[in-house]
Amino acid sequence: MPTNRVWKGRKPAQSELSEGARRFLLGFGADAEDYEGLALFQWNELAILSMPGREDETQGKLTGCCGLTARELVRRYGREYLAIFESKQPAEKPDWYDRIGHEVR
Repeated sequence: MPTNRVWKGRKPAQSELSEGARRFLLGFGADAEDYEGLALFQWNELAILSMPGREDETQGKLTGCCGLTARELVRRYGREYLAIFESKQPAEKPDWYDRIGHEVR
């Protein structure tokens, strides 16, 4: 039996990584200038991700935040972002590497 329903396609998927998460994975978050240009919720997310001892905490699933912990980010995206970081600064590692670099898969 024919129907008159029109199925609308899904909206294009958003990138799972927020700006705060990208900056964290690229080694930012240790200096005050690393936070310039971020909205308050992104600033909070970067601060939580970058703080030693808070590897298993997250700001939550707010619009514009990825909702992942630092440990989860490094497990999922660490290898990719570590390669990007090392291509720009071959002799260095990102700030998160000493704390949770062993999570890179």
